[in-house]
Amino acid sequence: MAAQYADGRLRYFAVPVAADTSGASFIVTGASRYALGNRISDLQATVAEHLLVGTLARHVPMGIAVLEDLEEQDPTTDAWVPLTGGGSRLWNEL
Repeated sequence: MAAQYADGRLRYFAVPVAADTSGASFIVTGASRYALGNRISDLQATVAEHLLVGTLARHVPMGIAVLEDLEEQDPTTDAWVPLTGGGSRLWNEL
């Protein structure tokens, strides 16, 4: 995945991700909690800084969750973070 920021910086990173068939939800794993937090922030930055991606995310609820959180809790808990920004919430509140 690549993220280009408003100041022109470009960052490439590998993200172990599973996505649902609609492409609207993502699950990350395979790194420390700190690294996973950065991945979530990077995806949110991509949505915020790219017009087409941001437009899509405002019309199609898009969220991301950490696999370990889903395993420890339940997928219906507030483990989902909207890619449009904000804190964790239930899947149906994205």
